[in-house]
Amino acid sequence: MRTTAVSSWLRLPRPRAAADGESAAGRWLRPALVLAVLGALTATAFLATNIAPVDSYLYYQTAHATQIYGTVWGTSGDALFVYPPPLVNVVRVLSIAGWAPWLLIWTTLLAVCYACVRWVGVVAVIIGFVGSATSSTVLPIAVPGGYLFIGNVQALIMAAIVLGLHYPAMWAVPLLTKIGPGIGILWFAVRGEWRNLAIAVGATAAIAAVSLAIDFGTWGDWVRFVFTNVGTPSPIPVVPIPGWIRFPAAILLIVWGARTNRPWVLPIACGICSFALYEWSYLAIWLGAFAFVGPWAPREPDGRLSLAGRPA
Repeated sequence: MRTTAVSSWLRLPRPRAAADGESAAGRWLRPALVLAVLGALTATAFLATNIAPVDSYLYYQTAHATQIYGTVWGTSGDALFVYPPPLVNVVRVLSIAGWAPWLLIWTTLLAVCYACVRWVGVVAVIIGFVGSATSSTVLPIAVPGGYLFIGNVQALIMAAIVLGLHYPAMWAVPLLTKIGPGIGILWFAVRGEWRNLAIAVGATAAIAAVSLAIDFGTWGDWVRFVFTNVGTPSPIPVVPIPGWIRFPAAILLIVWGARTNRPWVLPIACGICSFALYEWSYLAIWLGAFAFVGPWAPREPDGRLSLAGRPA
């Protein structure tokens, strides 16, 4: 009986009447506003104390450098940026007014990304702040929210994976940043949602094409950097499980989840598919599973999960 109950809880629920008249937008708006305020306050505190979040600063410096990619990964300050050129293009636009506006925009954006798991995201950010303030970010519980305080793109990827079931174009975010987590688009193929798959692939290709057109030379530098560093050890400690184990495991998870209507597996599977899987980094993406399980999971007025995807 208990096994059946747990199995049913982890599946997408059947339509049921909403417990109250609160709109889906209203359920998302409040945590998003709280997180936006937290993000803005965080950026303001960084600026007031003259502290630069390590990744926010890396993205900013890289976007305004004459040479984007170095030679050997991690051997110098100009060889730490590994993302494809579209992220550089975006950072250049968002930072056109300088460091302070960029930090405010970027930190607030990352904070709002946690709203995809509603109040769980608020709690994660608060715990991440405590971990950062006490130098306890090595504790797993502080990792998901802690990524906000270094300015890493991980929170944006987590939100894109969650939102990507309802807005397939969002898959361009993981596919054009850390690449590996984009494996989640297999969900659409397994379920025969060909229109959604086409939108995800098409949006990614369109963004890459525009970036290629305006920054062709940088794409060449990135390709060179990637192939030059295929066998280069990561400058940051990684999970000692090779990709040839992690990626097939992720594919099996996605196929199982897609066939059994369990979208919570997507953040889990995508989280282990970064090519360089830094220690505990996957927890920031695994947080997205809370969008689909538990009493806090956002639902439509008829009781359906509001981010459960849509028919092709």
